[in-house]
Amino acid sequence: MIEIAHLDHEEDESSSDGMINFASEPRTMVPRFTRVWAALLMVVFFSTFVGGAAQANARDEAAEQFVQDLIDEGLAILQNDGASLDEKKQVFGNLVLNNADIPGMARFTLGKYRRNMSSEQLNEFVSLFEQYTKNFYETRLGEYGGEDIDVVNSVDLGRKGIVVESQMELAPESILEVNWKVFKKSDGEYIITDLGVAGIWMVLEQRSQFTSVIGNNGGNVDALLVKLREMVSSGEGAELPPPT
Repeated sequence: MIEIAHLDHEEDESSSDGMINFASEPRTMVPRFTRVWAALLMVVFFSTFVGGAAQANARDEAAEQFVQDLIDEGLAILQNDGASLDEKKQVFGNLVLNNADIPGMARFTLGKYRRNMSSEQLNEFVSLFEQYTKNFYETRLGEYGGEDIDVVNSVDLGRKGIVVESQMELAPESILEVNWKVFKKSDGEYIITDLGVAGIWMVLEQRSQFTSVIGNNGGNVDALLVKLREMVSSGEGAELPPPT
């Protein structure tokens, strides 16, 4: 049974009651598996969840195919020797933004603080989060080491979405489990909402960091906006300085 961070594709209106308190445990935004993350350059992620265990429900073969197609398209971009790095960045960035729920995951990472934001602050945050996400992938395109990723299973969680399981072969007899959280929209299309590697779900990790930055600055969301503006303007992504 896989451990997942449960994700409802709804806006998060809950308080922090019952949630794990990450503020006292600052961690880096993304685990430093440099070549691992580089090989996973075909998704960014996100919505509403609390850690839990997936039930052994039916597989969703259409969701599995969606993820495998997305993986294959991403790898084809990375392996295209006829394209320059800048061309790969542009095409890959569009692939990420077109197949991930950027607005949904951005809102989720704010936790309870989203309810206190003005529409102007929220709009700016979503825009910064989109560029921040795109920067993460673009700055790591040159680190891809040629690893393949193959979908092996899926678990349908009903209204909480679908977890698609895949494996990446890092070396002979060395397999990394990679889980993709997918949501089926009302039009029947699928969208990526999160990515889990080695038991760590990226959006939940980002939420713990973002809310720590805000909380450690007296609940001032502008503190997070300032950090993101600095990172986006410098072309950085995926990691925030330790909360201060």
